[in-house]
Amino acid sequence: EYAKNRCDGSDFGYVLCDFLQRQSDAAEVGKTIPTNFIKKYLGLSSLNEFRRNYRFDKACVNLVSTVPGYHPGRFSTKHLSKISGESEERFDRRIFYGPQRVSDILHRCKLQNWLPSDDAKNDKLIFQTTSFGSHWKNNQFIYLIKQYMALDGDLSCIEDQADDVLKQAHIVWPTKKEMKRIRNNTKANFGDMSDEDPPEDGQHFVFLSTEAFNEIDLSVLSCMTQYEVPKLSPINFSLSPHIKTYARVMHSKKKYVNGFQKMIHKNKKNEDTDLAWVMLTSACLSRGAQGYTVKKNGFEANDERGYTNFELGVIFCSRLEGKSSTDRLYRCYSNTSCDCAETQTWMKNDGKQYFPYIVHLPIPYEMNSKTYQSDPDGDSYQFLEDPYFNEITSTSIVKGNMSLTPCGKKARTKSLE
Repeated sequence: EYAKNRCDGSDFGYVLCDFLQRQSDAAEVGKTIPTNFIKKYLGLSSLNEFRRNYRFDKACVNLVSTVPGYHPGRFSTKHLSKISGESEERFDRRIFYGPQRVSDILHRCKLQNWLPSDDAKNDKLIFQTTSFGSHWKNNQFIYLIKQYMALDGDLSCIEDQADDVLKQAHIVWPTKKEMKRIRNNTKANFGDMSDEDPPEDGQHFVFLSTEAFNEIDLSVLSCMTQYEVPKLSPINFSLSPHIKTYARVMHSKKKYVNGFQKMIHKNKKNEDTDLAWVMLTSACLSRGAQGYTVKKNGFEANDERGYTNFELGVIFCSRLEGKSSTDRLYRCYSNTSCDCAETQTWMKNDGKQYFPYIVHLPIPYEMNSKTYQSDPDGDSYQFLEDPYFNEITSTSIVKGNMSLTPCGKKARTKSLE
């Protein structure tokens, strides 16, 4: 059960009903809409009745929705959306969307001392997505990072903190070689079992064009790391990436979290990846899904974002208060078999031991992956590997950022012959 805020229990049900109502409002005439669906198939008269019929208030995860429109964030004094429904069911409960919603959840977790508050600057922020949109500029991406790291309270120092903030971000993206390996692997494992052939190049659910690549700031591209399938995995094959995940990875050498010392057993390799939080979502790294700056009367509205997409995800937050009965730590798989019931011995400041519940998540890629560039912390932006591109045009491959990639250099040399 999530920390109480303004109303009892989790707000999962309220966020879900708001999302379904927004989709119903935007649906085409004559199409099946969520509100009609619950009436026809669940026999419920309204979204409020739907919410009351299920124990959404006991949810241990948080729902993160995105809906089209201009939406103020948690620093705005402007009243936000109210829950749709009968008048007696309306609440002054704020509804946030996209990264604004994530930031609000993480700030509430911080207030409850759930999340690590120390050494956050050494933690990593993972953006693993299957679509990388164009026009990502330095300031826009830094603003996004600060929202996902719950550091958006002070937006005035973005320029001063640019280098440090960017170093925390890792945009996990498959290489051309990795996608080819996955394709061959898929064919070897499923070639005789499927009526359809595995996808050819350009037919995967991964979207980045050479034209979009050229329109992204180099400082953002420097955050790219390679999507790699784990060496230790519960399954012996891999499929084309279709999952979208965002996560804060706690620093691997961090021995203390919220003042508690992790006790590492000598007979076990410390290959685990501890997660402050992880989000599974439909939202890719595009402006329509992540939001863009809203301008009013020629000026930017700092705490208001515009969205064009409908997106939905769930965020899993670790809980590290020092209570064995309720604490949990999400962790990326590091074994070939499931050990979800594992506990780990931690030491409190008073010398007493406590045992947070360890929840292993089957993340299908390495969270400590290789960088694309030879000197990501320096001035060189040269790519060592080709990112996977689903669309390559003859005019864009020979210029701009593409000239930093192996395939771009090769194409340019050939064009000059």
